[in-house]
Amino acid sequence: MGEKLEYNRRTENLIEIARMYVELAIRHPELTDIDSITWNQHFVDLANQFEEENPDMDWKSEDYLEMIESYAKEKILEFGGAKE
Repeated sequence: MGEKLEYNRRTENLIEIARMYVELAIRHPELTDIDSITWNQHFVDLANQFEEENPDMDWKSEDYLEMIESYAKEKILEFGGAKE
């Protein structure tokens, strides 16, 4: 059997990044021109990068949620070549 996922900082990052992508893809359908495998790999990279850049933050605080949402929005739009 494979390794199980557990709810922690990194999985929370990944969930928030994926949620932000869905929200942005509604407003920027051109983001869906990039295939899902590429996006999924990018989401994992973003989750890891965010964690490396913010290792000491309390991941259950409102500030953390706002930071990951802002970070995800900026990075997704940049990667997809979209502008807000």
